[in-house]
Amino acid sequence: MVRFLQKILKLFVNMVFLVQIALSITVFVVTVYWFMDILGWRYFDFAKPIADLASTLVGVFLPKNSAGAGLSGIELNLLYFDIIALTLVYLGDKLKVRIYLDMKRLDDRQENSRVKDESRFNDQLRKDYDNTVKDAKNIAVLIEFGLKLAYADMYYQDNLSEKLHEREEYVLNEFCKEIGKSYRCQRRANKIFIVDEYVNTDKLLADIEKVTEKFRLVLGEQKWLLDKFVSIENYDKLTREVYTALEGLLNLHLVNKIVCYPGFALRYGMEPQRMFATVIVGNYQQDVWELVKTA
Repeated sequence: MVRFLQKILKLFVNMVFLVQIALSITVFVVTVYWFMDILGWRYFDFAKPIADLASTLVGVFLPKNSAGAGLSGIELNLLYFDIIALTLVYLGDKLKVRIYLDMKRLDDRQENSRVKDESRFNDQLRKDYDNTVKDAKNIAVLIEFGLKLAYADMYYQDNLSEKLHEREEYVLNEFCKEIGKSYRCQRRANKIFIVDEYVNTDKLLADIEKVTEKFRLVLGEQKWLLDKFVSIENYDKLTREVYTALEGLLNLHLVNKIVCYPGFALRYGMEPQRMFATVIVGNYQQDVWELVKTA
């Protein structure tokens, strides 16, 4: 409706402009003819019909004018015609300015309405997304460990891979047994998969760090260094895709870091109290965030 009204107004403005051009040309022709006639020059006699028509029109709408101030009735009618025509041209300019201002107000109103509609739509999308994220209250964690000798030792040089595998098995089994006292824990190959519902994120991560430190001390006495790789994600329904996503994060091999995708970072940011800050890390095809302990 607004666009249709704007088209009508533009058409009207163009018509006013054409009328102004026609009046301006007529005033010029009539005025030149008048002065030429006064001087007795006949170069503009071709404009006499136009001047006569203008005089006749003025005589129809205005009272009969008698000669005065050195002007005949026809000349006075031509003067009135010029004044009226120039006044109409001036009023046409004022009218066009007013129409342009009204059209601008319509454009501004339409733009404001569009911006408000987009804002409401984006707010609704954001609200729906936040609600979706809030509904995903379950947490899944995938952990992988890395073992290496603190320094070269002849005692471990023989059968090093066998001893390394032995220590890895020890860590995986004992860690899963220890953390499984409080959470649902599974061992998958050389990884630990923890899933639980409505669990406190900070408490879960604190427990993982506590158990890890316990094994670090034990292995440190045996000259082994223990690194961990942790990925975390929230979910609504536990599917294969959840594990695949966590595994993809672990494949980045960010040592001793807790990494997640933006969805979990957003969900964790809604917690009223948090022990970790979320910061974006690296330059990957998909945004990757890290949980950095602050307290």
